[in-house]
Amino acid sequence: MIFRLHREGGSLPLDDNFLICFPDRKNNFKEVLNTGNIVFLGQDEGSMDSRPVCAAAAEKDSDGRFELRLLAVQKDRNAAVLVPELLEHFLEALASKHENGVFCVRKSLLSENTGALLAPVFKGSEAGDVNINWNKTEKPDDEFLTRPFIYNDITDVPGVSVGQVTKHTDTHHTGVTVILPCYGNIYDRKPAGASFVLNGFGKTDGTVQVDELGTLETPIALTNTLCVGRAADGLIEYTLREGERCGEKITTINPVVGETNDSGLSQIAERIITTDDVLTAIGRSGKHPELGSVGAGSGTVCFGLKGGIGSASRRISFGKEVFTLGALVQSNFGRLPDLMIHGIPVGTEIEKRQAEIDSSSPEKGSIMVVIGTDLPLTARQLRRVLKRAGSALARLGSYYGHGSGDVFLGFTNGNFHPDQGEKQLQVLRSFPENRMDLVFRPAVEAVEEAILRSLLYAVWKWNKDAGRNSVHCLMEYKDLVPADVMALLK
Repeated sequence: MIFRLHREGGSLPLDDNFLICFPDRKNNFKEVLNTGNIVFLGQDEGSMDSRPVCAAAAEKDSDGRFELRLLAVQKDRNAAVLVPELLEHFLEALASKHENGVFCVRKSLLSENTGALLAPVFKGSEAGDVNINWNKTEKPDDEFLTRPFIYNDITDVPGVSVGQVTKHTDTHHTGVTVILPCYGNIYDRKPAGASFVLNGFGKTDGTVQVDELGTLETPIALTNTLCVGRAADGLIEYTLREGERCGEKITTINPVVGETNDSGLSQIAERIITTDDVLTAIGRSGKHPELGSVGAGSGTVCFGLKGGIGSASRRISFGKEVFTLGALVQSNFGRLPDLMIHGIPVGTEIEKRQAEIDSSSPEKGSIMVVIGTDLPLTARQLRRVLKRAGSALARLGSYYGHGSGDVFLGFTNGNFHPDQGEKQLQVLRSFPENRMDLVFRPAVEAVEEAILRSLLYAVWKWNKDAGRNSVHCLMEYKDLVPADVMALLK
């Protein structure tokens, strides 16, 4: 098989001993073909002929490092934006495939224009070769890192992408959000998965088998309560199509769907989510999902204010490796008077400004929390992490009321459970049990921050004549929000 990378002055022949990636418009690496030592970074979703951005060779040297040499760069008005980000994403993904994760970028082989494009990657180095060690940090070993990674959302976890469909009409404010846990065929790879129910006033689908087998077979879809079946049908259709594409005959599928009830702002009984909406959301999957009143969070209400989709991430350093943990929430729970932000009773202050708030109303609604990571956790360890998500709700003032369905789902693409046949043992890595505190705290921080971001990004036009079909937003009271929390909008 011969691929050709077209460039000015001719083409660069690439044989089948290459590692080839196709990122989509959101720079999510959709597919990896073959294995080898040459990297191709392309633009858009088409073939090798579709406007390549750059190509680079990654060759292992005598010290076990991978030497990266840029071979071609597209002269395009978008290249200055795309190249550094694509290269950083790809180096990180490639480093995860090798134990040492060290690359030596030979600046001497780069043109003046190319060097300028890649300046962010070189991190200020003036001349000479640059070593990039993606598995090393400035922090001591075994210390969790509280700062977020690239986007501060769940897609910072390598291999994870998110797609959404939003439906805002005069009577409907709903949608679907789909989280893809890894690259490739999810049904075949089966990333480790788990669930935990804090309060079971919910209608989640698929958790029985997840808890029994400790794996996922499909993406995770979030939608409204009465469209769980529609979303499950969409996941089944997607998985069947993937099986057919790979030449598999699939006869059993466990779709995983989470939900919250958005009937306060949407005509939920009309069930407008369709199978095609789920497939469209998957087709749109990529990095850096939109937050707030979008997707499955289009019509949700959190602490009496407009809720929505929120996400955050943390990096965790252990030994010589760095891992990422991300959380995505569909926030639809809590009472306004209970809302606390960093110990400040924000809800009671907002309540003083709103005569229409009924402070005696019970906590109702639900929250769906999805935690994804590339940490090598077992399903049991993953469930232990999920249990801690309740602490994030409590920090914000929730008491897990009778009518609140607080359900947590989790996965890790640091461990897969593919079918090994009848006579092959499966080898898994696991995190040291006595060091799990290094995972628990970042998980709680990410979930709390994801909920806050769902509130900060939520947009709604208040209409006092709309009755129950209207709601205020936290940003209307931003003077009450601590400055460091407001910074989460960036």
